[in-house]
Amino acid sequence: MAQMTGRLEKEIKALAKVQAKLESLPPIIKNFYFYLEASDKSYTTIKNYIDYIIHFMVYCTNGKPSQDFYKDVTSSTINMYMSSIRYSKDQNDNIVKIGNSIRATRWSALNTFFSYLRTNGLIVNNPLDQTFRPSNKKERKVTYLTENEIKTCISNITTDNNSRFKNRDLCIISMGIATGLRVSAITQINIEDVDLEHNTINVIEKGNKYRIIDFGDNLKKNLVAWLHDRKKYYNNVETNALFISRKKNRISVSAVEDLLQKYTQNIEKHITPHKLRATCATNLYKKTRDIYLVSNQLGHNNIATTKIYTDVDDDSKQKAVQALDSII
Repeated sequence: MAQMTGRLEKEIKALAKVQAKLESLPPIIKNFYFYLEASDKSYTTIKNYIDYIIHFMVYCTNGKPSQDFYKDVTSSTINMYMSSIRYSKDQNDNIVKIGNSIRATRWSALNTFFSYLRTNGLIVNNPLDQTFRPSNKKERKVTYLTENEIKTCISNITTDNNSRFKNRDLCIISMGIATGLRVSAITQINIEDVDLEHNTINVIEKGNKYRIIDFGDNLKKNLVAWLHDRKKYYNNVETNALFISRKKNRISVSAVEDLLQKYTQNIEKHITPHKLRATCATNLYKKTRDIYLVSNQLGHNNIATTKIYTDVDDDSKQKAVQALDSII
């Protein structure tokens, strides 16, 4: 029998929790859950959408679960709800503003739910049709590591005293930078997914997308070094995960986040796991100026998604200012 992939292992556990929650909820939400599964939504999307619909039901019924909570919903109900989630409280009970991107995701969940209801003849009109999806017009500046900052990060890893995990950490971070894979995908790679003969890795990415990722000789060297250490120090672990934690199980995204904070503490930027993907994309575009190449590397379906990584940087802007200033 083939071993379970890291992503499938995580997905089964996550969906089991959602299904357990559904047992105490109205059947309409359970039916919506199966609708999302049938439409091949990712497990993260399914979990979030179910949570958002539960939250909306609680809003509509003042906390009382109801099979018919959606029947009297109008566009005005939607607008009032979207207004109600504009602000929230943080852990210190301070009021904070919720970003439009988060509110837009909730709007999409509601739109999917009411589209499901209309498709199945449970309602005549989708009330979301008369509302507006929140848009985020604020300029987004991508945070990424420059080549010099990458060297600093790698130096911090290679001078670390923990020899057992030095090559693991170097491999994880260099893989994120050199391939553009999301850290969630990296943590789910199994040993058998890596083909050192052809320099490829089989991964399952966001949206259950299967991809074969090519890598170069420098990353191969890091992989070989970590696989040697893994066999030397952790040959008897029960998991076949490529990257394992100190507890001898599959490493988590949060653990990688902790590693990044450790190795970038002398870099004046807040580097999260997703910033490794941004580092890959931005540096690749700087070197090639080929947005289609960057889009392909990241596995984007829409080139518009890639454009955030192609914004002109400050150095280029200054060159433009000087060039234009010189002609007057």
